[in-house]
Amino acid sequence: MLCCYVHGDHTEWDKYIAEFMFALNSFCHDSTGYSPAELFLYRKLQRPGEPVEEPCVTAHTTGMYEKARKTMAKINKSNKRAYDQKRLCVNIKTGDKVLLKSHPLSNLRRKFSAKLAPKWRGPYDVISQVSPVNFVIQAGADKRVAHVEQLKVIAV
Repeated sequence: MLCCYVHGDHTEWDKYIAEFMFALNSFCHDSTGYSPAELFLYRKLQRPGEPVEEPCVTAHTTGMYEKARKTMAKINKSNKRAYDQKRLCVNIKTGDKVLLKSHPLSNLRRKFSAKLAPKWRGPYDVISQVSPVNFVIQAGADKRVAHVEQLKVIAV
């Protein structure tokens, strides 16, 4: 989320921390079916200025953890299936446009944070396939060999 608000000035990343914390703590997560606030406080978070509701433990709240465990197990199986499906075959062909995973380093002197930098560079053209998992890619004069796990095909 922070990356969307930082742009070029990496010194102001903490400007919206309170809003981000509220958003993350009140958002219903797919893996549990509840927000972190609901699981911890037994209630939804109120926005600033709203009256605070007293938490009350009911049959609903006591079953929340069991439901969250079941939902997490289901999501884990689904995530494993999705991950395994992506890794079965390589769908990159010569002529495809791809993005290359970026590995920037933070630089205090330039006030640059790697965590806030773009995660992908490109686009690159796939020139050839060197091995089942390595491809030669090129963007202008920049020509290199990249592993399939470092590439992401983009639609043109």
